[in-house]
Amino acid sequence: RLPWNSHRDLFVPLLQPIINCLTSSTYVQLFQDLKPNSTSLSSIEKFYLIKCPHFLESYNGTNLDKTIEEVLEIMLPGYVLILDKHTKTIKQWQHPMMRSIRCLLATLVFAEGCFTSHLNKQSLQSLIDHLLCISKELKLSQNINKSPKTQETILIDAVLAVFILLVYESDALDYIRKCKPAKIFQKLISTSCETTVLNACMMLAYTVDENDIKGSHMDLSRLTVTILNLLNKAVEPSEQTNSPDERTAENIDRDKIQLVEILK
Repeated sequence: RLPWNSHRDLFVPLLQPIINCLTSSTYVQLFQDLKPNSTSLSSIEKFYLIKCPHFLESYNGTNLDKTIEEVLEIMLPGYVLILDKHTKTIKQWQHPMMRSIRCLLATLVFAEGCFTSHLNKQSLQSLIDHLLCISKELKLSQNINKSPKTQETILIDAVLAVFILLVYESDALDYIRKCKPAKIFQKLISTSCETTVLNACMMLAYTVDENDIKGSHMDLSRLTVTILNLLNKAVEPSEQTNSPDERTAENIDRDKIQLVEILK
């Protein structure tokens, strides 16, 4: 993100027009009309579905909380309806659709503590069903890579980021547990992207019980080794300071906290 002064001087005047775009019927219609197998986005699709969410994701100026609340209050149920349609054709998704869905999910990451206040029970459960559908799709999970990150990797990471927020809302966590997602998260732990592995471990820690462990033949020793390796890397980060993939101190601290929670 750019320094706060840059956002104050340059981007604050753009904030409300961007919000108007994200909460408009045009945004919803463009998403509903997007073809799953489309290989490119038109200029207007790219603006509404990619650039506007990216602006909000990157924004670092004033009134951010109020702004996010405004978007979510209007659009959170609409996001579920968009996923209702497009998860049915997930096997046909090409990169433009993956990228658009990822940008939608990036907005949901701001909904911490807001899911149950803006979604009724049915919509909340539908959202979780759609996130699980994306998580278990082999077309996506088989193409997860650490570097360079593929569209599939970025999308799955966005799904897991939303899941991590949902576990802190009791109604959502209860439903996730009822869905018995252990096998889905187990498969993601075997991928090569550390962020994906970390968040999948976190989801297992929150959602599995003793019966799940017995029924899925989960290798607990291997899982423990994986978690300890991740914790070691978080405690002793790479000394390479010029790497484009270098993680910030904030991200490293967040990883440490997550790993300690998993080990509880």
